[in-house]
Amino acid sequence: MLLDAENRYSNAQDLFAGGPGPGPQTSTDVVDRGTAGDSADELYLVVNVPTGFTSGGAATVQVILQTDSVSGFGTAVDLYTSQAFSMAELAAAKTPVKVRLPKGMKRYSRLRYVVAAAALTAGAVDAHLAKDIEHDLGF
Repeated sequence: MLLDAENRYSNAQDLFAGGPGPGPQTSTDVVDRGTAGDSADELYLVVNVPTGFTSGGAATVQVILQTDSVSGFGTAVDLYTSQAFSMAELAAAKTPVKVRLPKGMKRYSRLRYVVAAAALTAGAVDAHLAKDIEHDLGF
């Protein structure tokens, strides 16, 4: 899988540094496609876990892809919402999100991470757009 810094949302972004307790955080980076509209190329949203998550309780993390025509995201539209991932699903080296980019993209996009149920005590995510994805063949 080839990675492009201009298509990155998060690079080892910790989600517990936002303060105590659950709540939403946005990705450290915004992807600016330069123009509005869906890509002619098939792109995927990929979220990896380089550092496994831990929690003092039964925290969950949900990933939301947002898009807007302006960089301030005043009228953001949610294009994709993941399930609420448990701590087991957010262990180190896991890839909880690997989905085809949905239709409806505008010029700017970002991710919103929603932590619920309990505070996180450790963990980080990498998130980016990719033209190809790795498939687990189960060998």
